[in-house]
Amino acid sequence: MAVIKKHRSLPRVVNVNDLLTLAKRRLPKAVFDYVDGGAEDEVTLRQNCEAFKQVTFRPKQAVAVGDCERAHKY
Repeated sequence: MAVIKKHRSLPRVVNVNDLLTLAKRRLPKAVFDYVDGGAEDEVTLRQNCEAFKQVTFRPKQAVAVGDCERAHKY
């Protein structure tokens, strides 16, 4: 049996909060709450959230590389 893959385009997603909003809309409430929640007093969940706030992602698309021919040689 062949597997048919559907191509789905994501709306503009810039950060983790955008993904969280998207997941909340697409998942059943019970599933989202389970995946999004933390155990007991949620200490680890809070620590993980604080750690991610300290990270800045800087994608390098559309960065000037000078001579393209020379830039691709290893």
